[in-house]
Amino acid sequence: MAAAANSDAGTVVRIVDGDTLVVSINNGDHTIRLLNIDTPETKDPNLPVECLGLRATEYLEGLLPKGTRVKLESDKERHDQYGRTLAGVFAPDGSLVNAEIAREGLGIPVQYGENRKFLPPVEAAYAEAMSAKSGLFSDQVDCTVPA
Repeated sequence: MAAAANSDAGTVVRIVDGDTLVVSINNGDHTIRLLNIDTPETKDPNLPVECLGLRATEYLEGLLPKGTRVKLESDKERHDQYGRTLAGVFAPDGSLVNAEIAREGLGIPVQYGENRKFLPPVEAAYAEAMSAKSGLFSDQVDCTVPA
């Protein structure tokens, strides 16, 4: 993502996990960390895959298959300590992917540094998931929302 840009467009290359994807922007691949949402971990080599982690990854793969054009919007801090681009990601239909994951009950709202831009819609979607008992809130799931 260009340093001065607040938004950009790209093409999904692959999904890393439930809150991280790789997007091609101007012929370069960038790792994108979805802002204000945290999904169960699947990639930490020192930990087992967390409950619903694979489902969150599969859900993101379904929302954004390889080749999907997406719009990215950044907030105040554009990169995390791992060098990933922090962004709100918008699907072709205009929906905020970060919030859609929360709406399915597959992630929790989080604030990273000063980045709050997408927190309100993610929190609202999270409340919908809680009310609907979706994902991590389901009685059919043998895990709970991370503390």
